[in-house]
Amino acid sequence: MKPRSSPALLATAVLAMSSLATWCCAAAEDGDPLRGAATISGIVRPADGANASGTTVQLIALDDAATVPAATWWSVVLAGVVMVAFLLRDRRRGALPLIAAAAVTVSFLAIAHAALVAQTTSDGSGAYLFSAGAGGSFANGRYRVDFVRQGYYTVSRLVELTNVDPADRVIADVRVFPLAAEPGCSFFPADNPWNQDVTGLPLHERSDGYINTMGRSDTLHPDFGTYWEGAPIGIPYVTVPGTQPRVPVSFTWADESDSGPYPIPPDAPIEGGPDSDGDRHVLVLDRDACTLYETYNSWPQNGGTSWVADAGAIFDLSSNALRPDGWTSADAAGLPILPGLVRYDEVKEHGVIRHAVRFTVSQSQRGYIHPATHAASSSQDPNRAPMGLRLRMKISYDCSSYSEETRIICAALQQYGMIVADNGSDWYISGAPDDRWDDEALGDLKRIPGDAFEVVYTGDIIPY
Repeated sequence: MKPRSSPALLATAVLAMSSLATWCCAAAEDGDPLRGAATISGIVRPADGANASGTTVQLIALDDAATVPAATWWSVVLAGVVMVAFLLRDRRRGALPLIAAAAVTVSFLAIAHAALVAQTTSDGSGAYLFSAGAGGSFANGRYRVDFVRQGYYTVSRLVELTNVDPADRVIADVRVFPLAAEPGCSFFPADNPWNQDVTGLPLHERSDGYINTMGRSDTLHPDFGTYWEGAPIGIPYVTVPGTQPRVPVSFTWADESDSGPYPIPPDAPIEGGPDSDGDRHVLVLDRDACTLYETYNSWPQNGGTSWVADAGAIFDLSSNALRPDGWTSADAAGLPILPGLVRYDEVKEHGVIRHAVRFTVSQSQRGYIHPATHAASSSQDPNRAPMGLRLRMKISYDCSSYSEETRIICAALQQYGMIVADNGSDWYISGAPDDRWDDEALGDLKRIPGDAFEVVYTGDIIPY
């Protein structure tokens, strides 16, 4: 008499096949979320000066079969043999063997699927169809792409395109690189004022007067986010390699500007967009030299081969050196802008902000406090804020009911505070625009009143 099928044996086989499928899928992805999907959509942003910002793309593998590991194929063969053996042995034995065979079949299909969609080699290279969305096109170079895989999470990568066919749908040689934590350089030494923990600093004797002038019952406002009336909300920046070509910049206030040249890409993002009539800041970070270049009221000339601006400043991010007293920068206070911006990567990817935040006031006085070096007012009113004034959110203020984004910003405002950097609307805090911001979540900042803050003493006012 033939031995009867053992349910335990069948269950063990099914478990083994499922485990094998799981191992295979994990091997195919190898810790990289870009693996394991035949087609991935993404949003292209500037990287190394590339010029396809905002273009929607799909990255489609063309050479899947060539990149499948040999172990994966052996797993497929093993799963197939086991499945056929169960079917031949137990085809007359009732429902249980058939259910087990079906489960093994599903496992087999999972393994086959993992084999077929494994799309990159260990160094991330391969031939792909890099498909641009409507109106998009690509040239050789590197791009940052925020890939959205399976609709539930985003991963950023640097993508290098070579041998590009200049068409909307191009076949190119692609390498996918991990994207270094933005922006790639430390913003000044740890003991720099931007990085100073202010929780233990004494209260300024004029704290109440300053807060009253700014508006004790007025609220914070996030001057950053996604888009408003078709333009990005916030002050954008671009990172470039040390090889980025330098271009001349002519300044209106040349006597208080660093002469350059500046490594501004022809298509560098401008605050408010290319047609903006606002401050038109341009921020460029040379990530190899860790040097920051910033300009104010910036206008490209002759396709970006040169620029004109009102003012410009160059900052060595490894140094605590200030600008000369009395000098402006791209900001009214003579401060750098980028180190004080709230950025998506630090809030949503790292969950912490480790620096003070830039903000504006509508009424300032004719004086400044270091690290500021410039003022932008003729008023002698002692209750108006000098440039460089440092505020701190009261430790007693409770942000626990707010969105995650707001809670992270609150924590930074309690530990590092915020610095008056320019004239503008009261309580407007600055950040970099990003398509991924949740504007509704950031809106919780508008629930925080001026009374939640106090002014701390960081130095005497220097008359301007």
